[in-house]
Amino acid sequence: MNYLETLSQSVASVKENDLRFGPAEAVFDTTAQLSTLMLGKTLTPYDIVTVLRCLNDARKKYNPTGPYHYIENINLEAFALQFAVGQDARSEAAAAEVAEKFAASSELPADPSETVVGVSMPRMAGFP
Repeated sequence: MNYLETLSQSVASVKENDLRFGPAEAVFDTTAQLSTLMLGKTLTPYDIVTVLRCLNDARKKYNPTGPYHYIENINLEAFALQFAVGQDARSEAAAAEVAEKFAASSELPADPSETVVGVSMPRMAGFP
């Protein structure tokens, strides 16, 4: 299969899934809302796409030549970009809200991870 066939199948897959399951954007939004309720943490459509990309990459380990994983990742990457651009606007609004609250308060948060800038992430093995 050459790259043009892969890209063509990727577009066909999105169209087919939209017919079978509904518009992808709405499905990712609903999934994020349900996940937020179930986990008690706010998740976005971008978060959901990121988890699915990881799942798809993990599956490649057991079937590295299966075209499905590559076709699906093309679609997931496209949605990730779409949601990331939308998320940037929401993130800027959230950061402005935190800044306003901080400006109104004279106290610094006790835990730096409570700030937008101070969010710390656990390190993964093999990464600095």
